[in-house]
Amino acid sequence: MRTRNRLRTRLGVSVLSVAVALCLLLSGCLSTPSDTAPRSGLDVVKEINSDGSLGKSKSFSGDGFTITLTDLFREQESETGFDAYYNSPFCGVMVLKEPFSLEEGLKDKTLTEYVESVIKNNGHDTQPQEKDGLVYYRYSNPDPDYDMSGYSYSFKGSDAFYIFQFVCLTSDADDLADTIHAFAKTVTVE
Repeated sequence: MRTRNRLRTRLGVSVLSVAVALCLLLSGCLSTPSDTAPRSGLDVVKEINSDGSLGKSKSFSGDGFTITLTDLFREQESETGFDAYYNSPFCGVMVLKEPFSLEEGLKDKTLTEYVESVIKNNGHDTQPQEKDGLVYYRYSNPDPDYDMSGYSYSFKGSDAFYIFQFVCLTSDADDLADTIHAFAKTVTVE
């Protein structure tokens, strides 16, 4: 029972973490130099390649995972409880590792069952989606002052589930869907 409460607490912290991360994302990654007019979303990105890609490929690794993003991303210290945080001018990526030891029987859940429980615990009104063998869902921030959306991809490793949350301006979410999915396809977990 205590393990279940820890999991609920940690998943509850995830909701708070997303809200705080969204605030940080708005204040940090979408900021512009003071000598230019404020811009938002994809307009900030100067390095859009002719093929539509955003920057050059760059791999990042953390506790049991690797992801390939671009050189526009910078690893930053996560102040919101995530295990890793990568920031760029067009989106942020937050990684959370949920060890199987957090809850009895967690390791026996399928990836879809796990994602369904994450959706329920975070109060999102959506269903898991599958594409190219990846399980994810899209969500929007309920706070109207922070017009952000996210794509949450989950992966099952040998001893944990991993959640990769890609967060961007809602106005850019549709345009970035394929790019985010391409990033998610590069994830490997132990």
